Amino acid sequence: MSETADFDMHVLRRTGFCIVREAVDIDACRAARVLIDDHLGPCGKSVEQFVQSRGWELSKQYNGNPRPPAEAGSEWWAKAPPFMQSNNYRHDIRHPIRDGPTMAGLITSKQVQVHAQALGCRNPEDLKLMQQFLVRTDYQPPPYPAHPGWHMDHATLPWQQNFTPSQHYYASLIALDDIPVGLAPFTVADGSLGRLRAKTERYAVDEAEWCAGLQDLDFHSTLRDRLRRELAEETPPADEKPIEVLLQAGDMAIIDPMCLHAASPCKLPGRSRYVCINTFFDASAAGHVCRPVRGSTEPAGKYPPELHEALAPELRSLLAWTVPRETDSQARLFEYASKSSPSKL
Repeated sequence: MSETADFDMHVLRRTGFCIVREAVDIDACRAARVLIDDHLGPCGKSVEQFVQSRGWELSKQYNGNPRPPAEAGSEWWAKAPPFMQSNNYRHDIRHPIRDGPTMAGLITSKQVQVHAQALGCRNPEDLKLMQQFLVRTDYQPPPYPAHPGWHMDHATLPWQQNFTPSQHYYASLIALDDIPVGLAPFTVADGSLGRLRAKTERYAVDEAEWCAGLQDLDFHSTLRDRLRRELAEETPPADEKPIEVLLQAGDMAIIDPMCLHAASPCKLPGRSRYVCINTFFDASAAGHVCRPVRGSTEPAGKYPPELHEALAPELRSLLAWTVPRETDSQARLFEYASKSSPSKL
C-alpha cells in the first residue's frame, strides 16, 4: 500500500488525530453542502418541520437506532429513505443516502490510502467503510457549557493496536467548508490518548485473565465503561487542554476513537459547520468494531445501489463486508437486531 506524504502515523499515535490536507476535491465538498441543505432545509429554520414536509422521519434521540421492519431484506434497504437525526443545533443524515455521485465524491483514493496505511491493511480490498454520514451544526446562541464534554467512542487493548492489521478503526472528519475558530471545530483533549493507553497497558499486565475474557462488543462497552469510570474519579492533568482541529474545505482529520474528544457549538451567527464522517476498518476486525447498537454501523446493505454504481470500480470493495458468525456474539447480535439473515445484509 502506497504512503501519503502528509500523513504522519507518529502524530496520530501520539495525539489521537492527524490532519491530511486536500483529501477531498472542493467541488465534491460544495455538492455535499447542497445535498445537506436539500435534506435539512435552510440554516436557522426548523429542521423538523422541513424534514416532515418531505415525508421523511426525524429522530430526536441522537444516536438512536432506526430499525427496518421484521421482514426487511436487501429489497427494503434498496428503497429505504435516509436515516436523519437532530439534537437541537446538530443534525445528521445517514445511509441510505440516494445521491450516489455526491457521496462517492467524498471517498477518495488519498483518503483510502491514509486509512489503509494507518490500519496496516495487508490487502487493499481488506479496507472497509463501516459508516458514512453528513453533519450540519447550526449557530447556537450563548450561554455555552463551561466543560467540553469529553468522551471516547471506542476502547482497545494494546494487542489490538499493535496487531497487523490493527483490530480497531479510524474515523475521518472531512471539512466540507472552512472550519475556523468558533465554527464548531472538533476538539481533542491533549494527552488523553497516552493516559488511556497507559491504563490499558496496565490492565494487560496486571489483569491478563480479565483482558482475555473480553469479546467483540465488550471492547465498546465493558472496557470503555471501565476507562470512563476511572477517568471520572481522577483529576485531569493541568496540561490536558482542548486542541481545536481547524480545517479548510477538503481537509481531513483522521481520528483515533479512543482519544477523549468533544463536539463544540457553532458560535458564529449566520454560519453553520458542514462535515462528512467516514469510518474505516480492516475486514479482520469486523467482530471487534462493528456493533449493532447504532443505525450508523449496520448493516453493509445500508449503502444504496446508487453509491455502489458511482464509486470507482477499485473502491467498491469498501462496501462489501459482513460480520463472520465465528466472531463470538457479534454476528448473532447483527442478525437479531436486523431481524434478517446475514445473507440478506
